[in-house]
Amino acid sequence: MIIQMKMIMKKLALVIALSAVGSTAAWATTHAEVGDAGQTLGTAQMLAGGTTAITGSLSSDADLFGFAWGGGAFYADTLGSAFDTQLFLFNSAGAGVWANDDGLSGLRSYISDAALAVGTYYLGISSFNNDPVSASGVMFTSYPYGPQYAPLYPGETLSSWTGGYSGGSYIINFRSASGEVVQTGDVPEPASLALIGLGLAGLAFSRKRKAA
Repeated sequence: MIIQMKMIMKKLALVIALSAVGSTAAWATTHAEVGDAGQTLGTAQMLAGGTTAITGSLSSDADLFGFAWGGGAFYADTLGSAFDTQLFLFNSAGAGVWANDDGLSGLRSYISDAALAVGTYYLGISSFNNDPVSASGVMFTSYPYGPQYAPLYPGETLSSWTGGYSGGSYIINFRSASGEVVQTGDVPEPASLALIGLGLAGLAFSRKRKAA
């Protein structure tokens, strides 16, 4: 009986190991904007764990996407988008964290943080000159174009946008230490659940054979 239980435990350990090896690739996913993503925290579209890209479109508005971050190096860019983009990162309260306009070739944008703390964040995309506004005014400077900027009024939260030029279709690409947006509290992806199910099925089969 003891030998049989050890064999079962080894099988389950193998299942868990296989699940961990395949988790990063299985979680990689693209979030396609549903309708029109809102430009306030309350109307932002939330991203699932493992999101590596967002696709969508905008006109003279801005789009916000929320995500739970597990901590560590964070990077996002708009390479592949069809217009002059701006990117903005806000914390869970709507206070500015980073902003960039024209930091990449073709008037595309990026956000980079080597050690973004654990928490919930909102990533905003807009066309040129459509800037987020707080109680004291426009939240970020954008000139000279190219550098990434911290907020002008730290702690002040997003209240509105200035409005800007017409946009178009966009793609926001995510990178991190694990190659994806890491969301806290994730449930196992379908591939992992299938492997665990096989392990439990094997356990049940072993018990049936013992009973027989």
